[in-house]
Amino acid sequence: MYRVLSSEAFTKEGLSPTLVVYDELHAAPNRELWDVMTLAQAARYDALTLAITTAGVRTDSTGQDSVAYGLYQYAQRVAAKEVEDPSFFAAWWQADPDCDHRDPKNWKIANPGFGDIQDPEDFESSVKRTPESEFRTKRTNVFVSSQQAWLPHGTWDDRR
Repeated sequence: MYRVLSSEAFTKEGLSPTLVVYDELHAAPNRELWDVMTLAQAARYDALTLAITTAGVRTDSTGQDSVAYGLYQYAQRVAAKEVEDPSFFAAWWQADPDCDHRDPKNWKIANPGFGDIQDPEDFESSVKRTPESEFRTKRTNVFVSSQQAWLPHGTWDDRR
């Protein structure tokens, strides 16, 4: 049996889930629900937490690293063997954070289904009408500092 839950963390105290699937973790306003649900699995022998997300803004509504960005950084440390954690697995595709977000080769790098289940024409259309920071998070899978960029990415560097 599964249940879809609201985002109110305090109402989830006392649950003991075997499986937690957290969709679009980057959109979490803070880490409260994540912590409540993952810590609630302590009584389960084979508990599993699955987070599915694209990148988002690095900080949450409290000004701290977002839970998604924190897990992304942790995944990088595990991949680099700086941290040993056999209970943790992450698969992450992203373009280079400093790439030209308008270049189709970068879209393919960040999207394994590009040209198959993701239509290149949709990318070509959306890059023209979507704010750069939003396109970077959703289509090149790169975390950004803010969804409200004052200057386009790289502009300051180009002026030096």
